[in-house]
Amino acid sequence: MKKIYFSLLLISLFFAGSFSQQLHVIYSPSVFDQTFTGNVIVYLSKENKEPKNGAVGFNRFPCFSVAVKNMQPGQAIIIDN
Repeated sequence: MKKIYFSLLLISLFFAGSFSQQLHVIYSPSVFDQTFTGNVIVYLSKENKEPKNGAVGFNRFPCFSVAVKNMQPGQAIIIDN
């Protein structure tokens, strides 16, 4: 019986990683026509509020960050877990 549970656990862990979400971030050359080096931060909110207006400790929202170097306009970066 333990082998069956262990097998089910391994299978579920294998498939859990294959369904992960990805965010593709691109900036338009009409907004900024040079290369970009720095941190790209993505905030997700259900109420369409700015992160600076949120109270600390209340209504937490997902936040993702990635460091980029020499990102070109129109070039996509992928943020995943």
